[in-house]
Amino acid sequence: MVLNLSDIIGANRDWEKVAIVDLLRPHMPRNVSYTELNALCAATARGLRARGLRQGDRVGIMALNRTEYLTSLLGILRAGMIAVPINQKYIAETIHFICADAELSFILTDDACVGLCPSDVPRISFDEPGYADFLREGQFCPIAMSASAIGLVLYTSGSTGRPKGVPLTHSGQLWTLVARSRGMERPEDDRLLIAAPLCHMNGLIGLLFAIHSHATAILLPQFGADIYLRAIEKHRCTRLTGVPTMMAMLLQQPDLSRTDVSSVRTIAMGSAPASAKLFQR
Repeated sequence: MVLNLSDIIGANRDWEKVAIVDLLRPHMPRNVSYTELNALCAATARGLRARGLRQGDRVGIMALNRTEYLTSLLGILRAGMIAVPINQKYIAETIHFICADAELSFILTDDACVGLCPSDVPRISFDEPGYADFLREGQFCPIAMSASAIGLVLYTSGSTGRPKGVPLTHSGQLWTLVARSRGMERPEDDRLLIAAPLCHMNGLIGLLFAIHSHATAILLPQFGADIYLRAIEKHRCTRLTGVPTMMAMLLQQPDLSRTDVSSVRTIAMGSAPASAKLFQR
């Protein structure tokens, strides 16, 4: 069995549909079609190859949520490399430990995080002029990977010591996406609001699920209860996903009763226990 997690884009039919509404700059939303998303993933894969990286190399991603985070991750996978998302909220010492432990060959980052990267690992920022030159336009077919091939390494919070890398296979993540979609009626009609950090499985699997379902993801750079609430109304979000703390903070917003949230059909919570009281509210 051969497969590649980045194939979740190729299964789509309506290529002009909006895949991501990027709210990195909330007052200037960026609509990214499935066509553009696919092209950026290919350009990233080609750019990494042009830098001399090869199949099996490990590439870090450290940035706030944005389109380039997803295109980097899927481009890394498309090229048969291993993506290593890194939490930019870690202290520099922890980040340097992860980069060494994961044996990173390259890091894709943003200007806010570039100063946290170790100096001995090549890197490029999404925000620097050279990023446009890093991307190489053209087609790039996903590398066929075995069922046991590692696609991602996510690092734990380190609550019981130093963070530990958890390897995740292409096939395992594809199985998860298929399993989540079972029994759902027309998931492609959903507009999923994603605000949890993409270095964490909660936010990442939500975004991958949106792309796998050929839905539209409304992507916030990070969670803020006020901007999250406004996004629900403005972008007519149908599905919310996050950790219980996010939903508890949302319920405390004074403008909640004056906000039109009638578009919401589903709220999914994970990564931590949710109380019966929170579900009731």
